[in-house]
Order: sequence, then structure tokens, then C-alpha cells
Amino acid sequence: PPPSSSLLPPPPSSSPILSPQALTPTPSLPLSPQLLPPPLLPPPLLPPQLLPRSRTEEELLHCEHRVRQLEERVRVEEQLLDLEKVRPKIVERIGMRSENAGSRIAAGVTKISVLVGTAEPYRRLKRRVEELERQAEHMEWLGGAGGP
Repeated sequence: PPPSSSLLPPPPSSSPILSPQALTPTPSLPLSPQLLPPPLLPPPLLPPQLLPRSRTEEELLHCEHRVRQLEERVRVEEQLLDLEKVRPKIVERIGMRSENAGSRIAAGVTKISVLVGTAEPYRRLKRRVEELERQAEHMEWLGGAGGP
């Protein structure tokens, strides 16, 4: 009895608090018929856990609740174990993908740096070509004007 009473402080403490409230309207039922509907409504509205019951019923319900909690915990842990089995495969796939992406990125960076590296000489060359074309036009203009 001592361990079970230490296991169940919340239910006994909650049921005595509720039982006076549930019992208070009951004596007044025969006295005043106006109070008949309200006391009839609360008992169905109360969840089954809150209704006053015997000690063994409470202990049984507490045990059933504990069993459900433990079953749920076992289910969750089994799912975690399943995930742990799959995890290396997932990590391997992610690793392969990230290696592929890494090599692609590296190749892209190389291409970009090559393009940037060749861009400046190309621009200089283009400017020189444009400059020479203008000079040639100027020479043609000079030559064309001086010819006739």
C-alpha cells in the first residue's frame, strides 16, 4: 500500500477535491427541484478520469495509462532504431551528392576564373582592334579626301 499511495498522489488528491463539488448538489436535489437540471449535466461532462471511483479502479486505470505510455515509448524507440539502420545509407548518398556538387562547383569556379582571366586580355585586344579600325577609317578619309 505505501508504494502505490506514493505512486498515486495526483488522482486521490484530485478526486477528493472533485467529490465535494459532485456531492454538494446531490443533497440539495430533493430540497429544490430547480437545481435538478444542472447537477444532472456535470457528471456526463466530466471525463471518466475525474469521476470519483474506488482505489483499485484508480490504480488499475493508472497502470493501464502507464502501460500505454510505455508501449508508445517502445514504438518510438523501434522507429528510431529503424532510422539508425537507414542512416548510413542516407549519409552515404548525401556524401556522394555533395561530392558531385563539390566537383561541379570546383569545375564552375575554374571555368569562371579562366573566363575572368581571359576576359581582360580579350577586352584589351578588342580595344586595340577598334582603335586600329578608327585609325584606318581616318587614314581612308584622309587618303580619300586627298586623292581627287
